[in-house]
Amino acid sequence: VYTRRRGLDRETNKVLLLKHLEAFKRAGIREFEEALPGLSRGQIHSILRVLRREGKVRRVGAKRGSAWELASAG
Repeated sequence: VYTRRRGLDRETNKVLLLKHLEAFKRAGIREFEEALPGLSRGQIHSILRVLRREGKVRRVGAKRGSAWELASAG
């Protein structure tokens, strides 16, 4: 009950985003919104920025057409 009300912690959300990228190789922000419906777009962007600083993901493309993939992906 607490987790449903409070939501998942930031580290758990980071892991879920990484697992989504492992499964689908590349994803846009809308796909992340579907995968984590409890988070706002801003919260998802914040987590992606942290993952980028950690060297785990990278952004491909610019603006609306951009997508995210694992940094080790070709």
